[in-house]
Amino acid sequence: MIAFAANVLTAYLSDHAFPDSRWSWDTTTTTAGMLALIVAFIFRRKEDCSEVKNENVGQNMEKLMEIFRSGQPVTNDVVQMLLGVSDATATRYLDRLEKEGKIVQIGRDGRFVKYRIK
Repeated sequence: MIAFAANVLTAYLSDHAFPDSRWSWDTTTTTAGMLALIVAFIFRRKEDCSEVKNENVGQNMEKLMEIFRSGQPVTNDVVQMLLGVSDATATRYLDRLEKEGKIVQIGRDGRFVKYRIK
């Protein structure tokens, strides 16, 4: 359906852009080429973003473990500030380390929760 609509649009625009041209556009090929480029660009962009994201997560987790090795209790706010991440991301990092058994939570919930290395 999208390809058909793009094909009709290509034909319409080519007729209005070059009304007296003896050369006719092969709209199907043009449309297929445009769609292929768009799809390739979208998928390539997603791959690039996921590679960078995975690399940053690994680096941030290493930095976070270095912070815990200092021996001081760490809060979510400290993680946010030192790693430059959002509250949700800091929470995910801390939850991940806690599930892996590398850190323990001190306190139940809220702003008084701290974490320390196990």
